[in-house]
Amino acid sequence: MRIGPSFIKIGKAILYPVSELDRWDKFNLVVCRPSRSLSLEEYASAG
Repeated sequence: MRIGPSFIKIGKAILYPVSELDRWDKFNLVVCRPSRSLSLEEYASAG
């Protein structure tokens, strides 16, 4: 599938260059915004 940073496999060990991990992290960063809480009026009307 080739998803993820490049790596080197030596026997059973898999090694990732730190620069590749940093680049992959930056590329796959998901920014979440805080959830919006409902006021009492909105909560009552919602259900």
